[in-house]
Amino acid sequence: MKAVLSCARRFLIGIYFPAVLFLCTSAFPGSTAWGENAIIINSDLATGIYSNADAFISYRYMRHIWAANDGVMAAAVQKGGLQGQGLVLYKTMDEGLHWTLEAPLASDVDIVSDGIMDTNNNILLVTSFLSENRTVDVNFIRMRYDSSSHSWTKDPLTPVTVVNSGANYRGTRASLAMDSKGIMWCAFRLENIQNSTFQIRAYYSTDGGSTWTDSKNSFGTINKLAQKCAKVIAVDSRIAMIYQHVKMNGSLQERYKVWAYREDSQPLQDMWTSNPIAKMTDPTGDPYGSHWSVAVDDFGNMHLSYEDYGINYLKYNAAAKTWASPKTATNEGNYSSISVAANNDLYLFAKNQQGMKIIVRRYSSFSHTWDPWVSVSSQNYSGTLRMSSPERFAGHLPLLYQVESSSPYQLIYNLLDTAF
Repeated sequence: MKAVLSCARRFLIGIYFPAVLFLCTSAFPGSTAWGENAIIINSDLATGIYSNADAFISYRYMRHIWAANDGVMAAAVQKGGLQGQGLVLYKTMDEGLHWTLEAPLASDVDIVSDGIMDTNNNILLVTSFLSENRTVDVNFIRMRYDSSSHSWTKDPLTPVTVVNSGANYRGTRASLAMDSKGIMWCAFRLENIQNSTFQIRAYYSTDGGSTWTDSKNSFGTINKLAQKCAKVIAVDSRIAMIYQHVKMNGSLQERYKVWAYREDSQPLQDMWTSNPIAKMTDPTGDPYGSHWSVAVDDFGNMHLSYEDYGINYLKYNAAAKTWASPKTATNEGNYSSISVAANNDLYLFAKNQQGMKIIVRRYSSFSHTWDPWVSVSSQNYSGTLRMSSPERFAGHLPLLYQVESSSPYQLIYNLLDTAF
C-alpha cells in the first residue's frame, strides 16, 4: 500500500511538472523497504549547465550546492572559460527542473570554491587554486540573499583576501566553516615556494570576513609531498578539521587521514588537538588527496568517506569520543559524497562497479543499520561522474554530477525524496 501511495503521489507531481522523471517500479528493481522509500523525483535531469573545466565541481571534500530555507537552491561551478565565464553561481526555484545563471563569482577559469550557507541563507565562499603551477590568492566572497526576490548578489565589500599568495608562499585548496560564536575559519594548503615544501594552515575572521588572522597553527609534517588537502567543519561547540597527511617512512610514502579540533571557547591562537584517523593502504589511489567527503549530524558525530581500494566509511562517535575503524562501503570507485538528513539519517553516494552510474545507500540513525545500494542514475554515462551533494538537507536531497569524457562537460541533476 505504501508503494502504491508513493506512485500516486509522484503521478500527481508529474501532472504539474511534466519534466519530472519518476521510475516507481523500475528505479530500484528487487529493492527492500529502503528502495520503496528512497524515491527518485528527478532522475538524470539535464541542467543545461556546461563547462570546459575538468574541475567543474571539484574538489570532493568541498561543498558546492546549498538549499535555502525557502526551497531555493544554488550551486557554484567552474565554467572554465565556456561562454566567457569562470566561477559562477546558478540557482533553481523549482527543485532542479530549471537552472538559471545567478551571478559571476570570479573570472579566473582555474579556481574552485568551498562554502557554507549561514542562517540568513547567505552563501559564504572561499576561492583558491588547486595545483602548484600558479600564484593565486585565497579569497573570501559573501553572496547576500534577498528573501523577497529569492536571489543572491555579491556583497560589494568582497572579495577579501584571506591569504596573499606571492613570491615566497602560495595558499591553495581552501575550505571554510563557521563556529558557534560566528567566527569563520579557513583551512588551506600552504606552499613554501623557495624550498618546495607543503603544510596545512588555518586562518580565522572575527568580523564577518572583513579581515583574516593567522592562527599560527600548522598541521601535518612540513615536507615536499604536495598531496595535502583539508576541510574545516563546525561540530557543535568546536571547529574540527579533517585533512590528508602524507609523509615518508624511509623510501615508502605513507598517507593518513587525520583530524584536528579546537573548542570554540578556547583562545583563538591556542594549539589544536590533532590525532590520526586511518592509514591508507592503496599506494596509487586518490593521487591528490582530495577524494573524500565529511558531514556532521545533530549529535556531533562526524561521518567520513574516502577512497582506499574503493570507498571506505568511518564515524566519529561523539558520545564515546572515538573514531571507529574504517569499513568498506564498496570495493569499487574513487569518488563519494556524504549528506545528513534533518532526521540524522546518512546518505552515501558513490559510483557503481562499472563507474557509469551513481548509486546511494542510507544509514538509519534509528536502527543503526545500512540499507542496500540502489541506483540513482537510470542510464549509463561516460566521464568521471564527479558528484556533489549538500552536507545537510531537509526532505528532498539534491545531487549534481559531471558527465562526458571531454569538454564541454555537462552537469546532471537528481533529486531524492527521503521523507517517510
